Amino acid sequence: MNITKYLVFILALMLMVAGVSATQAPVTLGAANGFSVVAQTLISDATPAASHITGNVNMDPAAGSLIHDISCKNVVGTIYDNNAGYTGGYDSNTSCLVTDAVTTLAVQQAMVTAYNDARGRTGPDATELGSGNIGGMTLHPGLYKWSTGVTIPTDVTLDCLGNTAGVYVFQIGQTLTVSNGKKIILAGGCRPGNIFWQTDTSTTIGTTAVFNGNILAGTAITVNAGAVLNGRAFAQTAVTMSANNVTIPTVLVCTPNWGCTHYGICQPDNKEYCDMVVDPEVCGQTYAGNFSEFPTVACTAPNPAGGGSSGGNSITVGGTQAVMGQSGSEQPPASTILLVLGAGALGIYLLNKKK
Repeated sequence: MNITKYLVFILALMLMVAGVSATQAPVTLGAANGFSVVAQTLISDATPAASHITGNVNMDPAAGSLIHDISCKNVVGTIYDNNAGYTGGYDSNTSCLVTDAVTTLAVQQAMVTAYNDARGRTGPDATELGSGNIGGMTLHPGLYKWSTGVTIPTDVTLDCLGNTAGVYVFQIGQTLTVSNGKKIILAGGCRPGNIFWQTDTSTTIGTTAVFNGNILAGTAITVNAGAVLNGRAFAQTAVTMSANNVTIPTVLVCTPNWGCTHYGICQPDNKEYCDMVVDPEVCGQTYAGNFSEFPTVACTAPNPAGGGSSGGNSITVGGTQAVMGQSGSEQPPASTILLVLGAGALGIYLLNKKK
């Protein structure tokens, strides 16, 4: 092999290795980030005031009067409407209501933007998997696409293989249906906030099922009796519940405090981003990962010595301090390091050849 061919081969190999680590970024939720239930035409509870919601609730463009049988006593958050039409459900409790047409419109638009983001992604890792039946499967982070509907008749496992930054985007061309009592099981560090189920039409979660992830539905979402949703229900028509627990994911937003120009996505191989934060589900425990959502669980995070708003090895998360794995110095991704090292080795080889 002559030296020119050798050079081309080595550089091509380096570029290939540098590119193979590309992963899905979380879907950006924008103004809808702190919301667990968002709908455009109707939000209702078939069992009056029996559903418990952690996270904010938003109705737009329909009037607040289309929020039926949801009681503020069961909402850990705020109910937003655009016309003060929400009457508090069966017990007339409106203590959590904020009427703000600007906010409701912004949240509704952010929901549609997130839906379009998820639906428009290209280069799927798998297509038409199981002909739409993924029951019993174990899936790893990536982009999955179906032109049909998807059914989950038996438990399905999402395994991030120890990567808490693992992101799933499911593009479903028709409906998503989870059978009664079935579960979406998370393993290997998977976080509900990094899982996005986009459906062109409706989503139905069966009775007593356990669902993990954010639902971005083109039409309606139905959560049947006793089902648990660890995630968000974002519907472009109605969200119908029935004595459910709906809890917004508790992964965190990263806010570097040393002046980085990029923020919001933690990448373990890039210290331009914070890469360790406190898990609010286990106060004081740190882990590396990709945290794109706001916390909803109060947690007193450690305040490391020297940490502060001007520098140090801490970040501000929801008003608290959280330990970082590194200080604010920037380091390139591992793939870039590999490319540079390879080019350097090649240069040394060429110099030696000249001698």
